[in-house]
Amino acid sequence: MLFSILSAQNLEKAKIEITILHTNDHHGSLMPFDLLDQKQVGGMAARMTLIKEIQKEAAQKKGHVLILDCGDINTGNPTSDMLQAEPDVLLMNKMGYHAMAVGNHEFDLKLEALLSQQKKAHFPYLSANAVYQKTGQPIFQQKLVLSLGDMKVGIFGITPYETPYISTCGRDPEIVFLKPEEVIPGVLESLEKECDFIIAMLHIEHTQAVTIAQRFPKINLVIGGHTHLPIIHPLQIGKTLLAEAGSYGIMVGRFDLSFEDRQLQDWKYKMIGINLSKPILAPSGKIGCLPFERSLEPDPEVIEFLKPYLGETEDRLSRSIGIALDNIARNSATLELYSSSLGNLICDAIRQETNVDIALQNVGGIRSDIPKGTITPRHILQVLPFANSIFLYNIKGKELRKIFECMCSGKIGPKGMLEASGMEVQIQGNQLTSIAIEGKPLIEEKIYRVAINSFIAKGGDGYDIFSQFPSVDTGLLISNIVQKYIENQSSLSPKHEKRVVWQTPETPGNKEVEKKQGIK
Repeated sequence: MLFSILSAQNLEKAKIEITILHTNDHHGSLMPFDLLDQKQVGGMAARMTLIKEIQKEAAQKKGHVLILDCGDINTGNPTSDMLQAEPDVLLMNKMGYHAMAVGNHEFDLKLEALLSQQKKAHFPYLSANAVYQKTGQPIFQQKLVLSLGDMKVGIFGITPYETPYISTCGRDPEIVFLKPEEVIPGVLESLEKECDFIIAMLHIEHTQAVTIAQRFPKINLVIGGHTHLPIIHPLQIGKTLLAEAGSYGIMVGRFDLSFEDRQLQDWKYKMIGINLSKPILAPSGKIGCLPFERSLEPDPEVIEFLKPYLGETEDRLSRSIGIALDNIARNSATLELYSSSLGNLICDAIRQETNVDIALQNVGGIRSDIPKGTITPRHILQVLPFANSIFLYNIKGKELRKIFECMCSGKIGPKGMLEASGMEVQIQGNQLTSIAIEGKPLIEEKIYRVAINSFIAKGGDGYDIFSQFPSVDTGLLISNIVQKYIENQSSLSPKHEKRVVWQTPETPGNKEVEKKQGIK
């Protein structure tokens, strides 16, 4: 009889239930926001409610909950950005996160500030491939081993090798980003010796993550980030599972894993939308996340916690960053066919920050004017309210010509008119009549470095042509670039050059337009 009881107890001990919750690419999304026609999705208060419910559920079943984030908590929301994501990190502490991979946008902070941010976290920042240039020693913890019941789970993180080119401060001479395939074998060898289950948090391109899963089959689970993909059903690559949970805190991925004798026997997965009322589509057009069955109420503790931070950022949004010596105007509904002084300023700022030959900005992305007087961060966010980043291209002169031929072909609406820095363009009706680069004729076969915002790069305003060209998303927000430019200038006078002129039968020689714009 005693033997039977002991056997039952041993059998029970051999079974372990682990729930893994994962997020990625939070980008400062502290508060809920409107997504197209869906109101108030995401937000950390609703996420806290969900996590507490799942933790309570697991405790009742004597299971374990593991909470992971695959990086890029930084950059994207002015409140979080101004506070260097302090409230985001402290709330992740309260939620019980166990580890976070270091994403490229963590390096939008200087290394000293990033290390200071990390110290506020009660969980490790993981990166196996970010090392100090002088010593080759890792900057962050490379791996983590957690004991969950009788099991040991190993976790490691990977940061993009391309981080110097897709972050603000990643091109630091003190830092080297090693190729993932160079460091993963050593990390796996170490983890295999003591772990029953290995998780790789890969903040890299999705195709690269798939390749790593194929190349290193001893990884049991890949948690992805960086590409913002909502994957409603995890990929199964051999025996390795791969999942990614969209972006901006509007989804949480949930794995329910059942182990027996420390071997995975069964698993279930669910992508949970945070107050989504409609499905979210992946780039393939397939459903990436279904609406959640019910609304999640915001956690009152989180609401109270955020109040002083929101008050502090209100003060920061109102501070002076420069002086406008005159009105710096955009194109309004009647001023669409000439370069505007505000468009010139934005393009100049982008060109200077990215060190390209040409910077372009669509008229429709400029939503307000900068009035004469004190300029504040609030003005910048009113001018550029969209979280658009900068894409970089190497484009031949003849391809650049095609872009402007596309603009005036009739396929692009007036809000899609491109303003510019580094070039001059003349258009008559639907004919491109002149194009020059810094006053010199365009060279058809010469390669020019071009910067443009992510909205246009992804085909916005009808610019499908950009999909033909290889690009790099720097992740640099235009609003941050323009604010930095204004702070460095201190005081600004509007630049009224006619860099792009689009004459139509309705507006040739429009003196009233020129007078309003101060065009010479």
